[in-house]
Amino acid sequence: IMRDKVLFTLSVVASDCPSPQQLRAMLAVALEEDRDAIDGMFCEVGEDALLSEEDAHLAGHPMAKALTIGGEANTDTAGAESMLLRVAQLPDSVTTVGMRLASAMRGVVDYMGAFEQLHKPIHVP
Repeated sequence: IMRDKVLFTLSVVASDCPSPQQLRAMLAVALEEDRDAIDGMFCEVGEDALLSEEDAHLAGHPMAKALTIGGEANTDTAGAESMLLRVAQLPDSVTTVGMRLASAMRGVVDYMGAFEQLHKPIHVP
């Protein structure tokens, strides 16, 4: 079966990177997809980030890391449009998709700021 892919890259300030397995599970839950549909997950640690006083209090330490998180969601051609829309909602915690991702992420890291989309999700037929 030919599969389409939706590629995405997010940034977030957090205490540390979840493992690829944790990321895959979090994305599967957030997107309401089978774990097998989530592929190529990565988390890269960037610069140290100084937290605001309030965030440092919540985190229990003054520093966190700038993370780049990405991967791909596999779908069939018919489901590509729906997948694009859901992936676009990942960084938005007022959407159900974004809320599920933030909730899952908070379950595995000590501290997490807001997610941002580094580029629009890309559909690769």
